[in-house]
Amino acid sequence: MGNIPSYNELAIVYKEQGNYEEAIQLLKRAVDLGNIHSHNELAIVYKEQKDYEEAIRILKKALKINDKDVKTLNELAIVYKEQGDYEEAIRVLEKALHIQHNNVWILNELAMVYKEQRDYAAAIPLLEKAINLGNLPSYNQLAIIFREQNNFEKSLNLSQQAIKINVRNVPTYLALAETYLHFGKLIEADNAIKDGLEKCGKDKYLLILQNRILKTIKDSKLLNQNNEMDYKKLNQTKESNIEIPQFFITEMTRQFEDEYRKMQRYNKLLSDMTDKVMRQDYEKEVDLCDENIARIEQRYFKKVKESRPQLSEVVIRRMIEDLKNTISRRFDKVDADLHKVLFSIEEIGASINVQEIEANPDDKAKAEELLQFIKERLDKMDIPNKREIGENLNGELSAGGKLKLVIKLGILQYEQDLLAFTAKEPVKHWKDLWKAFFKKKEDTNKG
Repeated sequence: MGNIPSYNELAIVYKEQGNYEEAIQLLKRAVDLGNIHSHNELAIVYKEQKDYEEAIRILKKALKINDKDVKTLNELAIVYKEQGDYEEAIRVLEKALHIQHNNVWILNELAMVYKEQRDYAAAIPLLEKAINLGNLPSYNQLAIIFREQNNFEKSLNLSQQAIKINVRNVPTYLALAETYLHFGKLIEADNAIKDGLEKCGKDKYLLILQNRILKTIKDSKLLNQNNEMDYKKLNQTKESNIEIPQFFITEMTRQFEDEYRKMQRYNKLLSDMTDKVMRQDYEKEVDLCDENIARIEQRYFKKVKESRPQLSEVVIRRMIEDLKNTISRRFDKVDADLHKVLFSIEEIGASINVQEIEANPDDKAKAEELLQFIKERLDKMDIPNKREIGENLNGELSAGGKLKLVIKLGILQYEQDLLAFTAKEPVKHWKDLWKAFFKKKEDTNKG
């Protein structure tokens, strides 16, 4: 008979590597041996692949073995929540809570379901109970709820209490920085991230949020300097001289840009795609971006109206519409420029001579530097063939071979860094591509 813990441990390794097929086969063997927790692990793999129906089937099968297993009930509720079936998620979690009244993880999960439904009145008491039982994550979740309710003092106080309990907890610094950012306190947000990096080390999520905060600070300054839209004129109406808060503008800008960037990517994929099913999937993604943009407009209309009730709805809607149109026009220009980049990708690939790169130490160093840059970018990107590109980057091919493969796979279709470099003349050689990414560094070394 096989060793169940070994099956589970090896399956988890395969799952983390993205090898879901092997993970599923191992966990199925463990399930056949009657281990309830292997059911849970198998369901998690199916859930991560968005196969919710199979995940639910596996978990219900586990509950036939033990219908009072709280961990299994919790996993089932999480699947229902991700599926959008909040009513069923609440029913399952309440059953689990009836079995273990003071289980802080169940309290937290139930609170999160209510939170997603914006039922704060139901969520807050659950989190307060979990806090009284000593659960640190509940401080952060409650801080987020108060932030969403625009209660700065309560949100800030909870994060500060959590830091006193554990000075090295990354989610607490993230929650604190997000609260400062939400209320437009950009310097305080940056300082919170710096404190987190000092206490917790160079955590990936802290660094990502720090980049976002620094970009928001930069964008805020640029909006004021360039005066892309006449916000002052917008605010100087007969109705009110009250300014629309700058942090709303910068946050809307970021969110609109995210959606237009995704829309741009899927439109490009649509233009290259002949498969009917894939085209339908990409068209759905474009439609989803449109829906998200409409939601952003509505969400910030409500936020600005609550923050500045003296402003008329006409003024607020016109400001948001102008901001959206400005960003949309910017991406229309990028689309035109992007054709130049895409046109040169084939030529870049043809210029890569694997043998020459291996024989020339300077070329090899540049190729490896370019590959490292692409790796770092890939971690932050959301593209259809991400896994395939990652596998090629981590393979045993030479630097030139890897470079030729990732360019062929289309990594450059999603890069905007080339646009400024190719404004006058398209990149045609991989060394020009290196210059596009490392021109500042090269100029500094020459100096």
